[in-house]
Amino acid sequence: LHVRSRRQRQMCIRDRGNNLNAEGVDIQAGSPVGSFTVGVSASDGGHVTLVDSQVLSHRTYALEARGPGSEIVATGTSLTSRQSFGAYAYGGGRITLDGGSITTLGTYGHGVVASGAGTALEARNLSISTSNASGYGAEVSQRASMTLEAVTINTAGEDASVLYVRGAGSSLAFIDSHGTSASYSGARLYAVSYTHSPSPRDS
Repeated sequence: LHVRSRRQRQMCIRDRGNNLNAEGVDIQAGSPVGSFTVGVSASDGGHVTLVDSQVLSHRTYALEARGPGSEIVATGTSLTSRQSFGAYAYGGGRITLDGGSITTLGTYGHGVVASGAGTALEARNLSISTSNASGYGAEVSQRASMTLEAVTINTAGEDASVLYVRGAGSSLAFIDSHGTSASYSGARLYAVSYTHSPSPRDS
């Protein structure tokens, strides 16, 4: 299925072999007081490709890839999440982000999150901004892996951190990237694998 230049309420692709390609779409999911509706979801092996699009979600994820074989690839796409995650891969899902931006607002608004064995999240040329209490620019846990390359992360708010990695087997590569935290810490690392290749501005 291919969708171009339309406003959507939600996109959900399930089951292996089902694919959705969307270009120039504007997705608005949920409401401040309504149901918890994910903006774009790939599950049970579904595959979604977004190009030059916008996704806004309220109180839940802008992007969600859940389960083995499930994948979302977003290029030049703007994600905004109010009180939740910008992009969330878990249970073996995979998300790839190239360009674009992520903005989170509200408590526990994390930028990119990967959780669970076999889960992978990769991002490059991306900017992430959080302006909320207890928000993380990037979080990795439970043996998931994440690679951030040429990514800029800015966090603000009480107890907010640029990076949060926990659990044996979890791994994060932070390559040619830069992060700032206005009020708490740059990184929290607990029994993990972490690689940092400094960006030019760090040298």
